[in-house]
Amino acid sequence: MLSPRVERARRVIARFQKNNEGVVAIEFALLALPFLVLLFAILELSVIFFINAALDHAASQASRQIRTGQMQESFSSPGAQLAEFRRIICDNMDAFEGCDKRLSVTLVTSDGTFDPGQLSPATYDPSTDDVPPDAFDCSAPRQIVLVRVQYYHDLVMPGDLTRLSTDPNGANRHVLQTTTVFRNEPFPSYTGSSCGSV
Repeated sequence: MLSPRVERARRVIARFQKNNEGVVAIEFALLALPFLVLLFAILELSVIFFINAALDHAASQASRQIRTGQMQESFSSPGAQLAEFRRIICDNMDAFEGCDKRLSVTLVTSDGTFDPGQLSPATYDPSTDDVPPDAFDCSAPRQIVLVRVQYYHDLVMPGDLTRLSTDPNGANRHVLQTTTVFRNEPFPSYTGSSCGSV
């Protein structure tokens, strides 16, 4: 026969096992954080895909102006062409605030081969938070052109948590990049242009 204390303890344990009050709250507390992290990570990834599609389209539109010679006809200096190239990209990405400050453009020309050193690494000075500087060569008719456009997107969620941060300096950013190579059409060499011809 059990002592009264042991019997009392057994009844308390039996009551505790049958009591379901608060179970839902405890389960929610255990599952809410992982669920919310997963939900916001999915939303963040969706935004990245949307920006990437917009960047691809914008770079394609701007590169077409170079390939057909329209840019060279309208703007004679590399600096003016770069400003117009950036304007076309940001006009096509007007849904994203601060496009001009987050954009890095590299355009290099070649006679048929590209040296990997022509494309500088995607690094910047984290103390100033500036994106890498632009590099823009003039391109002439029939010349092969490589265009790289990078967009530095600031993440909302911590990159360590979502694993979406691709910034080489460890900042909470995702670096989106699109690259295209094409040969310019045989458009005429425009007089007054500082771009040469081949």
